[in-house]
Amino acid sequence: MGKLIGDSTKFQILIDLKISFNTLRGDFSTLEKKQAQKVLNEFQKNNYINFIPILIQSKDEDLVCFGFQLLEQMIDFSWKTLLINEQNLLLGYIFRTVYERNLFSFQFNLFSFCSKKLNQCLIKIILKLDTIEIVLFLKNLIEEAKLSEFVCETNFSLLKLIFESMLLKENIKLKVAIQEEIQFSTLLKDIEDLTRYILEKIYFLIKHNASLILTSLSCLELFIKISPISYCFDEGLFIFLILLCPQKITMNYSLKCLIELADRGNKKNYQLSTKIFMNFLIQFQELLPITLNIGEKYKIFTQENKQFISSALELFKSVFKTNIDLIETNKFIVLSFSLINQIIVKFSCIPCVEIYKNCLNWWLQIIDKNLIFYKSLFILNIIRKLFLDLRILLICRMIKPEEVLIRENENGQIVNEKVYDTETSEIYKKSKKIILFLANIDQETTQKIILKKLTRLTIPGLWNRSILNSICWATGSISDIFNPSIASSKFFFVAVLKDLLSLCELKKEKKNKAIIASNIMFVVGQYSSFLKNHWKFCKTVIEKLFEFVAEPMDIPGFKDMACDTFLIIGRNCGEYISKDFYFERKVFLKWLFKSYSNIKNILQLRHKKQVLLSIAHIVNYILFENDKKYFISKISLELNQELRTISGLLELDLLENSIIYRQRLSFWIKANIKILKILKTSYFEEFEYLVKDFYFLIRAISDKLLDLNRIKLNFLDSNQGKTLYVIKKDLFEMLLELIVVFHKKKSSIVFDIYCCNVISPILINYKNQSLIMFIDQLVLSFSTYLLQTIDFFQSLNSLRKLFKEILISSIENRVFFIYNTKTSDYKIFKLLSVLLIDQFKSLLKINSDPSISEKIFTNLMVFLCEGIRHREELVCEVSINTLNILIELVTNTNLEKYFFLNYSEMFLHKLLICFFENSSNKSKRSIANTILNLIKIFRIFSDFSFFNNTVSRLFVNKTFPSTQNELYSFGLLFYTCQNNSLMKEKLKIYLGILDSSSNTSIISDKLGLYSLSDIPINYYY
Repeated sequence: MGKLIGDSTKFQILIDLKISFNTLRGDFSTLEKKQAQKVLNEFQKNNYINFIPILIQSKDEDLVCFGFQLLEQMIDFSWKTLLINEQNLLLGYIFRTVYERNLFSFQFNLFSFCSKKLNQCLIKIILKLDTIEIVLFLKNLIEEAKLSEFVCETNFSLLKLIFESMLLKENIKLKVAIQEEIQFSTLLKDIEDLTRYILEKIYFLIKHNASLILTSLSCLELFIKISPISYCFDEGLFIFLILLCPQKITMNYSLKCLIELADRGNKKNYQLSTKIFMNFLIQFQELLPITLNIGEKYKIFTQENKQFISSALELFKSVFKTNIDLIETNKFIVLSFSLINQIIVKFSCIPCVEIYKNCLNWWLQIIDKNLIFYKSLFILNIIRKLFLDLRILLICRMIKPEEVLIRENENGQIVNEKVYDTETSEIYKKSKKIILFLANIDQETTQKIILKKLTRLTIPGLWNRSILNSICWATGSISDIFNPSIASSKFFFVAVLKDLLSLCELKKEKKNKAIIASNIMFVVGQYSSFLKNHWKFCKTVIEKLFEFVAEPMDIPGFKDMACDTFLIIGRNCGEYISKDFYFERKVFLKWLFKSYSNIKNILQLRHKKQVLLSIAHIVNYILFENDKKYFISKISLELNQELRTISGLLELDLLENSIIYRQRLSFWIKANIKILKILKTSYFEEFEYLVKDFYFLIRAISDKLLDLNRIKLNFLDSNQGKTLYVIKKDLFEMLLELIVVFHKKKSSIVFDIYCCNVISPILINYKNQSLIMFIDQLVLSFSTYLLQTIDFFQSLNSLRKLFKEILISSIENRVFFIYNTKTSDYKIFKLLSVLLIDQFKSLLKINSDPSISEKIFTNLMVFLCEGIRHREELVCEVSINTLNILIELVTNTNLEKYFFLNYSEMFLHKLLICFFENSSNKSKRSIANTILNLIKIFRIFSDFSFFNNTVSRLFVNKTFPSTQNELYSFGLLFYTCQNNSLMKEKLKIYLGILDSSSNTSIISDKLGLYSLSDIPINYYY
């Protein structure tokens, strides 16, 4: 309850408060400031109700803000404790002040935030009322709004704020409760009638009080949102809203209301809204006639006009999303559909990305409903005419695809630009889908438009780089429908290339040549099916690409695009180029190698890689083994000549000082990995001799990283360390790829010998590092991936080596590693997990002596138990997941009884202890599920007597409701397999608590469990 104070002391308190604020802000001692703060705190605690208005109405900013702070604090925390007369006092004051400030706004402009704060406080109070009280309050606002224009505008502003608050996510339950009130439907009708009454006076109010119309329309928009879907609006409201659309002041406000009405999806209004929608289209044409060139005029439109176009698009989509299925039976829909599509064709010409995106969404909606249009010849004719205009528009407005790497910027400069998943990429995909659809239904017309537009560019004076780009990008986009066996398709492609080559000859400026050449490359890359059927043309294209690559043209991205196009051709046409490998094609492939040798010195590393990858794709399809080996040796020579040179030069000091050499080395290793993946076993023999060089590099880099670790504790903190780490990682990736390729090629015995030879130097190096207490995480990752990829059941020597030199060494020395980290522990346990799961069949053969294998398996289980109780959550999680999978693997096998009798007690004990120690609810759920999995099987083999005390501790745990279901489940299991009567009695009580607290009576009746009232109050104390 708040306190009241007399008039005699008010003035003195005001002075004291002002002095306190000045003290806090001024240059005073700490003691004085503490005293001033104490005065403010004491005043705040006393809740002086009748003093709040005095503070708010004062002309001092500090006092006004303090008054609002007290008011908000009282509403938020003390409102329910106030007496009715005190609540009425504050509510009456806020109401009165809101009206006064609106009426005499010129007198209250000292602090602009006051009106907003008052409104916020009023809304907070209203939302604290009961739902019936809120409805009655809203009805009073509506009734009072009829008194005058001023009251009407003020009340509409308040209604708008209340509706906005009700639409917030946190008030969704309140909104539903209010909608369910009986009087709410009459309230809706009252608001609608009042709004319509205001709209009837539109022409008078626009001249004298336009703000009232705008406020009422804003309120109406929210009112439509908040009204239930079952509520039907009167036809007259639609008509008034449509009449407002041509008015400059109200057009966007009224259109927003129409959009909300269209989005409601009330089926009773479909017929009605469609008829009225025709009226809207008529009004719309008064503003923007069909004959108007909107694309040109848009530049001089006001912001309101631009917003109106965007909103109109939204309205069109909303109306036809629900009405398109009725297009066969409703003549109004057919007429409006025809008119709208003409309008949106015009909209699609507007130079605005957002509007163009919305137009594309419209056309996608249309093509998705394509089958409906074929049911009516009249509609089909309309669509065909529209699609003709749309084809032209899309061809001239096509967006740059990802494959095109160069473009002209705003300053006319050619720049290199790679497009990823950006807005441009999204628009291109949508445009491509639409134009592909249009080309499918009328391929001939689409091709004619493209050729006509392209031919026009060869006429002097009509050259335009932007239009050329769009035409070529559109040409590439329809390549999916290209059929090389059809004469018209071949004619189209040849004609396009002929025009592009003519343009290339006509234009002398480097910029123009670069743009034309990039378009030629893009089109050729998209039409690989043509190249597959025309060897001589394919050969000419590749020769031309090599000319582009060798061209000393300093245009960003030009050579990148030439190399990328060659790679596309190699990937898509490699099999055709290598087909029937007779003399001419063999000579051509030799020419490729010779040309590459001639230009490689002027190429950047990425260009060299792309060219060699392209050639590798072609060579991979050669059928004659001798020819294939010959060309693979040529690739190997070109690829690894520089690599061997760098490896030979790379002494440790060079590794330290030469960034260029480190980058080149990393690059060539990655290139080898990619070519190895393309050529696979064919490339293996050529590449195998390099492995020794790699061992040297791995050893040298490992030593250097170890030195850096001694200096900086973490080598990744330095750029040099990061680069060396990446090189080492790439080397391991290459060795992995070699092992995987060899595994597919050779028998198990031969592979086992080979794998041992490959991994031995790595394992020796790892062991040497372990001796100086350093753990190599890359070796752990290498071993983990190897165990995941290859089944070592028939290659046990390699598995034993990995197990002994990596896992055992890591487990034994883990606690002694100087540079041990969280990541290292995780990687060790991840390696253990992969060994237990992926190599499960081989576990009991890990040693030739079965008894030693059994001891090893037991030690692994002990280590897995340690992981379950590990301090790091990631390690704990991977260990628990491993145990769950292991339980599944041994269940219903010969190992089931052995595993559960020997290890379940240990795992259950650890899991139960871990359950109490772990603070994470997520981990607790995981542990509880694992316990449940264990006891479901283990109860078959044991009477549970060994851990009854631990179970007692578990079942008196009441602090983790997130695991309640799991506890209930395995509590019942414990109960059914218990012989101990005391334990059974405790379980009955525990299960009774869980059952009653979770409202589940599944098994409690059968077991005769106690209810909560039967439990002694001091049972758990």
